[in-house]
Amino acid sequence: MMRRVLAGLCLCLCLAALAAPPLAAAEDEVVPEGAWMMRLGVSAHTETQAFSRLHKQAPLLDYLVPDETVRTTLNGGVQRDVKRAQVDATYGLSDTWNLVLGLPYEQVHQSSTLSTASASADAQAAVDRLQSRTVSGAGRLQVGSLHRPVFTDRSGFVWGYGVDWPLEAPASPWAGRGTLLVDSPFPRLYGLLHYTFYPFIPRTHLDLRLELGTSVTRRLELYGGGHDSVNPGNDLMASMGWSQEFGRVATELTALVFRQGETRLNTVPQGDGVSSTSVRLMVGYGNLTELEQGPIAFPYQVQLRYQQVLAGYDLPLLKQLSLSLQFYF
Repeated sequence: MMRRVLAGLCLCLCLAALAAPPLAAAEDEVVPEGAWMMRLGVSAHTETQAFSRLHKQAPLLDYLVPDETVRTTLNGGVQRDVKRAQVDATYGLSDTWNLVLGLPYEQVHQSSTLSTASASADAQAAVDRLQSRTVSGAGRLQVGSLHRPVFTDRSGFVWGYGVDWPLEAPASPWAGRGTLLVDSPFPRLYGLLHYTFYPFIPRTHLDLRLELGTSVTRRLELYGGGHDSVNPGNDLMASMGWSQEFGRVATELTALVFRQGETRLNTVPQGDGVSSTSVRLMVGYGNLTELEQGPIAFPYQVQLRYQQVLAGYDLPLLKQLSLSLQFYF
């Protein structure tokens, strides 16, 4: 009996080892020479809560007005509704070298019921700065290069680099991380490493990804008048994801950790470093697995994602829903 069990287990492992790697659309995906991949995506989330500098959930106002002596003189609250659309394109210069382009458009609506009975100039300035208002426009243009030196039935490795470049002037004078903006106003250079492992389970893969970014110091208009040099600090994003396909349906669960250094105003640290731990769930549907049988007219995958921050320091509480269509030609 034991021999039959072991023989059956060995047979299953052998069949899994012969199984092709999953064809689900993936982050940092490298397409063949001469091929295009396009992704059209939209996302939305509402900010009413934040993780304070005490690592606790608090009203968004705690993040927007970190000075407690000012915040205690304010009445009411602030809410932000964020909507984003993005177009991404990847082109295969070769089977191992791709160029990537991304262009987002974002709208942020700030709703405020803030008021104050204080005669303090700081309290009045906070109320004025956080009035109800909507800003919109193009975000940072993303241009990158992906290289895949390793790809086998068991593993793949991609490394890349690029730049995120602001296309428009800041929508508001700089007042710290909580400034009402369409996107970060800072040019950013980044590098990434992405390792994929295909275990002895059909249509499954494990992804490990690391991205490091450094932002360029920029001279910005400050809220209250004047201009000064501002740098938002270097950043790091690490993630680990597990993906599984069931026919045309693809699923993915990813854990993400983000860290960013303190903002420096004229080289002086502002004590506002950021950290977060979040999870992301993806469910996709498409016909990519049919490529194993030969060419098809319109390879595609629709993806629905939900991401939530579980813990953090000095940042809004994110609960984001996004929908995207990814196709190839």
